[in-house]
Order: sequence, then C-alpha cells, then structure tokens
Amino acid sequence: GIIVLGSATSVNDENIWQDKIIEILLDASKNDIPILGLCYGHQLIGKIFGGKVGPLWNGEIKQGNRVVELKESLIWGKPKSGHLLYSHQDGVTNIPPDFSILASSKMVSIEAIASNNKPIWGFQTHLEATNSFVKEHKMGPEGIQESFDFGHRLLDSFLFSLR
Repeated sequence: GIIVLGSATSVNDENIWQDKIIEILLDASKNDIPILGLCYGHQLIGKIFGGKVGPLWNGEIKQGNRVVELKESLIWGKPKSGHLLYSHQDGVTNIPPDFSILASSKMVSIEAIASNNKPIWGFQTHLEATNSFVKEHKMGPEGIQESFDFGHRLLDSFLFSLR
C-alpha cells in the first residue's frame, strides 16, 4: 500500500514533485494498490480523482485536535468517534465521483473519504501524529494522548487491512 502524508504545500500549487506523486497514485489506483492520504494526501486524492479542494477558513491555518465522527467502514468496523490532530487551511470541498464521505466533524464536513470501487481512503487529520508533530505545531497538552491513541488505532486498522 501507499500512504501520502501532509505538506505545507497546497495541492492547487504547481509543483514538479507533485506531478510524480500524482502519476504514482494513478498507477496504484489502476492496479488496485491500497492508498491512504493524510491531510495533504487526502486533499490530493480528492483533487486527482475529480473532487475540489480549497480554503476552508478564508486561508487561515487552524490547528489543534477535534472530535471526528466516523461512519461504519470495512477498515475500522462500527461507527465511532474520537479526537484527532489537525493543522491545515485547505480541505476537500466536493468529493470525487464514486467516493463517499466516511467522517465529519463540527469544523470540517468532509473529514474522510473512500472510493466506492477502489482501495483508496483519505483523512483530513493527522492519524500519524507524534510528539514531534505536537512540538512543531506548538500544540497544548489537552487531548493529545487521546488523539495519538485514536489516530494510531485507525492507522493500524488500515495497515492490518493490507494483509
């Protein structure tokens, strides 16, 4: 499987390196190789498969942790909710055709998406976040461990689904 993580770059910017990632993801999709996008990766999946990505808060960067409500999925099972860490200004504003919304929050209506036909998923939040992420983004301690635990369990669920 392939996991595409975050970036300070917008998926709407023109970058040569981004073109290579897009090529890899489209090839993986054609070959049914599982793809997981986190933050930038989520937005890139949204864009390259026909959705729209744009600023969510007039271009303001927001960060912290928020409660995300997940629908039932083959990856994590029954519906659940938990705190997840985020740092972004853009988001998927319209999902691609043949994709479904798997999660939402009070802050972001499209927190996670999945292809209806291919093994492709995207999360706006940082499931992979660690203490380094928290320090780099100068986040306070409130809810951090809960966010680590919930995010890492979801990431583990994706990895175990690859067997």
